[in-house]
Parts: sequence; C-alpha cells; structure tokens
Amino acid sequence: MDTTLLKDCLGDELYAQVTEKLKGADGLRIIATGDGSWLPKSRLDAEIAKRNELKKTVEELTEKARAGEDLRLENEKLQRETAELRREAEIREAINAAHARDARVVERLIDRERLEEKGVNEQIGELRERYPYLFGAVRGGFGGVKLGAETPAARGDMNDAIRAAAGRY
Repeated sequence: MDTTLLKDCLGDELYAQVTEKLKGADGLRIIATGDGSWLPKSRLDAEIAKRNELKKTVEELTEKARAGEDLRLENEKLQRETAELRREAEIREAINAAHARDARVVERLIDRERLEEKGVNEQIGELRERYPYLFGAVRGGFGGVKLGAETPAARGDMNDAIRAAAGRY
C-alpha cells in the first residue's frame, strides 16, 4: 500500500509505530483519496464491482435495443410486403370479376402507380372501353349463349371460344 501520505500526516515516529502494527494485518488495506480522507479497500472494490456490473447491464440493454430495432425494421418490411400482396390479390380479383379473357394481359395493363388516384375497377373500366376484345365470358363456356341461337353476337362469342380452345386466340 502507498503510505507516503500517511507518513506526511503522522510524522516519522508515529508512522513507524503504525507500520509496525499493520505488518500482521494482511487483510487490512486503506487507500488515501487525496483530500485527506481514507477509504477501506473493500469498499473501493465493492464500488468497482458495482460499476462493472452496471457497465455489463448497459451493454446488454444496448444489444437488446439493437435487436429490437432490427425486429422493428423486419416487421415494417413484412407489413409492406403484406400490403403489396393484398394489393396484387385485389387486382387479380377485380380482373377475374371483370371476366377478362386473358387475365395476365389485363394485369400488365393496370397502372399500379396510379392506383391511388384511379382505382382498379376504374382502370379496368377504361381498359374495357379501349380494348373490348380483352373482356367477355369465354372462360366459363360460351357466355350463356344457347347453341341454337342465331344472333351475330352468339356466333362471335362461339367463334372466340373455339379459337381460344384451339390456341389460336
């Protein structure tokens, strides 16, 4: 132990007596704080242990905060992906409800960036007006037309169905 400060405070004679008495006390350690007060070494060790424990706790909490931030970012990403999948499902459902002859073609014509200002149904309505041949009830048969019907529309629907079945449409 550093006893120079103790020697200055006690003087040579008293210092020699204290040193003689402390030789047998191995567990007794005293640390000078510099302001004239003395602190037992065991108390200093306890404070150091507390400080180290608090540092460890801070590191653990920092790691948990990082992990929590990573989970939050992953959650946001999954929510965006889920919203995108829902939007795509709604588009396909609207295309099927509109009786598109080739859903893949109509799906490619939908402007996804304009969905906020023009909904899917409105865009499908515009496509139906612009490209009427993309829509009809061909998928489920002959569009409800009876085989004996002689109307030009019935013959056209039937011809379209035959072409689609033969792969020429």
